[in-house]
Amino acid sequence: PPPQHELGHDEVWRKERKRARMQLKPRAWLYMGAEVEVAMQEEGLIGSKYKATVLELIDEFRARVEYVAFDTSDDADSKLIEIVNLDWLSPTPPPTPPHFMSKVKMGEMIEFLFEEGWWEVLLQKRRKLPNGRE
Repeated sequence: PPPQHELGHDEVWRKERKRARMQLKPRAWLYMGAEVEVAMQEEGLIGSKYKATVLELIDEFRARVEYVAFDTSDDADSKLIEIVNLDWLSPTPPPTPPHFMSKVKMGEMIEFLFEEGWWEVLLQKRRKLPNGRE
C-alpha cells in the first residue's frame, strides 16, 4: 500500500476506522465504562451496530452492556442491559471527517446511521436536502 502521507484524508479515515473495528488482543479499548458498538444478533437488526457502555467484564468471553438507543419495555427512562459475547463488541470509530459524503463514490459500501444504529449499505443514489447539502 502507498505510504500514509500519500493517502487522501478520507482514505486515512477509512483505514483508521477499519483498524479501530479490528478485534485485536489484548483489547485495550475494552474496560468497564468504555463506550463500544455492539453487532446486533436479533432478527431484524442483524448487520447493524448500536452504541453501548460496558458495565462489567464478566469473564474472558462476555460483558454486560447498557445500550444507548434501547429502553426496557417497562420503563422509557431505563436503558436495556444485556450480557453479550465479546466478539460482538468493537471500539467506537473516530468521528466522520467534514465533507466525507462528497467524496464517496456511487457503488461504494458505507455505514449509514438509521434509527440510532449503524448499517452497512451500498450507495446507489444521492439527493439534495433543502439546505443544498447531500
